[in-house]
Amino acid sequence: MMLIDVHVHTNVYSGCARSTPHEMVAQAARLGLDGLVFTEHEVVWPQGDLDALQEAFPSVRLFRGVELTASDGNDLLVYGVDNASWYDPTMSLVELIQAAHHLGGAVVWAHPLRWGPDTVPLGIEACGPEAMEVASGNMLSYLDGQVEALRRRLGVRGIVASDAHHWSQLGGFAARFRDPIAD
Repeated sequence: MMLIDVHVHTNVYSGCARSTPHEMVAQAARLGLDGLVFTEHEVVWPQGDLDALQEAFPSVRLFRGVELTASDGNDLLVYGVDNASWYDPTMSLVELIQAAHHLGGAVVWAHPLRWGPDTVPLGIEACGPEAMEVASGNMLSYLDGQVEALRRRLGVRGIVASDAHHWSQLGGFAARFRDPIAD
C-alpha cells in the first residue's frame, strides 16, 4: 500500500503557493506519506528538477502532474504528460479532457462544484475524466452529498487530495493505493 497526496503546489511553480518544495517534501516525510504529486498551475515540473529533489528526499516518492483551468473556471489535474505547451486557457473542460486523453494523460476533475452545485459543465458525461476529487482542502463539505451523486452519475472513481499550497495543509487528505506506484 502507498499513501500519496496527488494534488500539491509549491511556491516555485505556483504563484499562489507559500511553501518551498523542500518544505512540502519534508512535511510529507514527517507525516509518513509515501509520495507527493506536484500539480502546479499550468506548469509540469521539469524532470531534472524533480530528480534533484527526489535525490534529496529518497523516502518520499515524487511525481509530477499539472493543474489546468478550463475557460469556465473548472480545474483538471492531468497526469502522464511531459509538458503543458498544448494547454490554452480558452479551452472548455471537455476540450481539455479530450486533449489530455489524446496525449495519453489521465484526468481528475479537481474540486468539482467549487463554484456551486449548478456548475456541471455540459458534455462532461461524454468525455469522462478518469476520476474526480470527492474531498480536498479546497472543497466545501456541505456539498459532499451532491459531489458523491455527481461522481456516481458520471461513473468515475472518487479520489481525495489535499490541494496543499502550504506545508501545514498536507496530511488532511491523501489517496491510498493498493499497488506500488512507480510513475
